[in-house]
Amino acid sequence: MDSTKSIIFQRADSEKCIDALSEFGYVLLSAPVFGTASVQEPSVKTWLGEDGEDVYIPSGGLPIEAFDVEIELGSQGLQPKAAVKSIVALRDWLAGGMFAFYAPITATGYSQCYFKEMSDIEVHFEGNTLTYTVTITVRVTQPKLYVLPVSDADGNITKLTESSSL
Repeated sequence: MDSTKSIIFQRADSEKCIDALSEFGYVLLSAPVFGTASVQEPSVKTWLGEDGEDVYIPSGGLPIEAFDVEIELGSQGLQPKAAVKSIVALRDWLAGGMFAFYAPITATGYSQCYFKEMSDIEVHFEGNTLTYTVTITVRVTQPKLYVLPVSDADGNITKLTESSSL
């Protein structure tokens, strides 16, 4: 298996990794390196009759807010019923609780995520082959909590471990 074309998921309460390619038949088409992160608004005080504002920024800096990421998956050559069944199975797995994800192609992933939404399945013809694509939106609740892969001797990712650094 070409691991760069997959995305790995792991439920927060389990050590078992789920590979979207081998488990559901969908390859990774695009994934974020980092989501669009912004900081929490600082405490601001304005004074009547004075220009500007007084701003309080904690000594450790401003905390980063939780953010959403979009992950695009695709499958080719599946029969329509099989394509829909596998993406529904993935949706149900994602909706089952908190999880981590890791994308080998970007060498990044996050822990403490939850499923927010899934686009409709788009169906395209490429010659005589049906291609299916879907976009999944995931909420990253801890933007400074990353995951690193643990691989077996064959290079297969077997576990995702939390890390505060990349």
